[in-house]
Amino acid sequence: MPTAKASHFVGSDFGYSAVPGQPGKYILTVNFYRDCGGIPAPFAVEVFCTPVFSGGMAQMAVLPFTDSMEVSEVCPGLPTECANPPGVIQGIQRYTYSDTVTLYGPGLWKFNFKDCCRNEGIINIFNSDSYGFFVDAFLYHDTASVNNSPTYIASPAPYFCVNDTVTYTPQVTDIDGDSLSFSFGIPFDYTGTNTSVPINLMAGYTYSDPFGVGSPVTLDPATGMMQFIPTTVGAYVIVLKVEEWRTVNGLLIKIGETRRDIQVQVLACTTPCPLAGNIIAVNGNSQNGTQVVQTLANQPLQINIPATSTNPNVTLTMTSNCALEIPGSSFVVSGSGSNVTGVFNWTPTAAHINSTPYYFSFRVQDNACPVPNERYGVVKVQVGQAPSAVTPAVASSALMLPNLLSAGQVFMLSADLGQVDVKIMDPTGKLVYEQQNYNNTWTGKSSASGLYLYQLRIRETGQVISGKVVLQK
Repeated sequence: MPTAKASHFVGSDFGYSAVPGQPGKYILTVNFYRDCGGIPAPFAVEVFCTPVFSGGMAQMAVLPFTDSMEVSEVCPGLPTECANPPGVIQGIQRYTYSDTVTLYGPGLWKFNFKDCCRNEGIINIFNSDSYGFFVDAFLYHDTASVNNSPTYIASPAPYFCVNDTVTYTPQVTDIDGDSLSFSFGIPFDYTGTNTSVPINLMAGYTYSDPFGVGSPVTLDPATGMMQFIPTTVGAYVIVLKVEEWRTVNGLLIKIGETRRDIQVQVLACTTPCPLAGNIIAVNGNSQNGTQVVQTLANQPLQINIPATSTNPNVTLTMTSNCALEIPGSSFVVSGSGSNVTGVFNWTPTAAHINSTPYYFSFRVQDNACPVPNERYGVVKVQVGQAPSAVTPAVASSALMLPNLLSAGQVFMLSADLGQVDVKIMDPTGKLVYEQQNYNNTWTGKSSASGLYLYQLRIRETGQVISGKVVLQK
């Protein structure tokens, strides 16, 4: 892995969060990712806060250092350049700087900070260590409402395998539930104290094709999911722009923007990357993982996401941000070794009915050394309105359900209904028979002659059908 001795910048992100009950006050946070083989991180960062349209003067805030931790994606216990004494493997530290500022008026505000220098040896930037970096964010400040920037879970310094089909998402969460859109941004250098300068990439590379025009990157603008096949070992810079949108008085308006500098390391891996998310199981039925999962309000939803590795000697781990993205949902992992399954469970309510899908992401990682292989995925879930129950007369006549059973006759349902859950009750409502995914087995053998009520739930649509059947012996 390349190291940097006179530079240190690997990646960064900028965040803001409103101070509850104090309009105009925001906590600004800078996360600075440092190559431990480079120069030390700064003791504090200077952030300029500029009202964009009002013509007011920029105010400078000095954010003090608050925390640091190593975030190197290497085998647990393996010493990196961040260790004491240092190892020989590249290590990454995250430094956090934070403080409270007061914005003196409403409108669009720009925040930015800068430092020097970027890592050396970046493939898509010529003489990369001769450039600094400039990171900014925008906030539409309104004293009548508050806004918090999106937060990132995934590392901005991921490692991927050369010639592998890579899937990567920054795993972004917005605590306010605002809609997010994703696009490629421009890596910036700086001049003076508060001015950005675009960095020109090497010939054959573009901001949206950071691995070269022969290795295109697809980016999902709704989820931030990237897919690409890198063909050359080395480090590459990508900038991801995330825009926040909120519906105000019936109109969708932009209320914020952040950018994340990402430095991808492409390695010659010795073990194959795990596979996950291409095919998922939705309530027991297989579905292409790229399609939107359709579900209904008040109906339990279970999504199984299998992950596997062709190397039987590795151990896979799997995590998800679903609890942050979809409160009330859960994610548990079953299996072991090179075959595991992530199980997502959620029962949406009528309040979740929306034409816009919900998203959650997952990450699969093996225990290869010195650098584990990983793969990301995103699942889209759309919640619709459950249809009203059909009246017995309509259900029986339209679907030709049986209304009379003779001795030994089976309560037969058409295969056209698909998977159906069945309940049979006596006239008092007492349950006498129940079967999930009914397979045409009830004959009433253990029940007395008389009138019975049935309730069917069609799994595919969630439709509930009720009716009556007379049992004659």
